[in-house]
Amino acid sequence: IHSGAIKNDGTLWCWGRNANGQLGDGTNSLNGKSSPVQEVLANTNWTKISLGYFHTCAIQSDGTLWTWGNNLYGQLGNGIDITHRSSPVQTVTGGTNWKEITSGSRSTLAIKTDGTLWAWGHGANGELGDNQSVNRSSPVQEITGSTKWKVISSGYYSVSAIKTDGTLWCWGYNSIGQLGDGTQTHRSSPVQIGINTSWKTTSMGSTCGGFIRFSEN
Repeated sequence: IHSGAIKNDGTLWCWGRNANGQLGDGTNSLNGKSSPVQEVLANTNWTKISLGYFHTCAIQSDGTLWTWGNNLYGQLGNGIDITHRSSPVQTVTGGTNWKEITSGSRSTLAIKTDGTLWAWGHGANGELGDNQSVNRSSPVQEITGSTKWKVISSGYYSVSAIKTDGTLWCWGYNSIGQLGDGTQTHRSSPVQIGINTSWKTTSMGSTCGGFIRFSEN
């Protein structure tokens, strides 16, 4: 319901719905903004951005991770409370080694430079991958503890990710088979999809999962 983009100069801009402060400009507005507004910190070192339903996540060039907007399920990861934020806040774990990020409907997942994968926020359907079905207000590592995660994408309540060995893994909500594991069983920990090792790109839709496979040749 909102949009965001990073310019060549490293500034970050958002527009659209802003009822929970997801635009990051220090305001809340039911009417939202119909033109881009810069996040309130006015930083010039943003490199990556991902949008959830009502929250926003972004990484700076120094490897720090920031979130803002709706925090009802702890998806901002500040570990303090579930208060919505209208300006960027850093995750409670801090760190300068965040590399990839994806925002689910009400959760956030990210990969560090060491290849580990962390998640927080809504977890009732197992989408945090920690073998639990509970919400988390601070980052938790997925249950396998792998250091080979490379690409990640989250949908409504489902997650898909690719490792450096080219294998594809999914977890979370699976009522219509969106995990691709041949079942309709929800998964609270990563399950490998098939035995192929030539997966390259993955993308999860809002209500179903979608995968793009490229051959190794």
